[in-house]
Amino acid sequence: MKDLKKEYPVLEKDEYHRRMKSKNQGLILDSINGVLNFILKIIFR
Repeated sequence: MKDLKKEYPVLEKDEYHRRMKSKNQGLILDSINGVLNFILKIIFR
């Protein structure tokens, strides 16, 4: 049981970092989509 308790916070930390990473990737994709939409609006106005 002691080993599990020692490893559990590490698992929680990894999960937290993984969520933050995917969240940041989503923000980057959103900004890229915004830029592409802006360029397309200018071209096809």
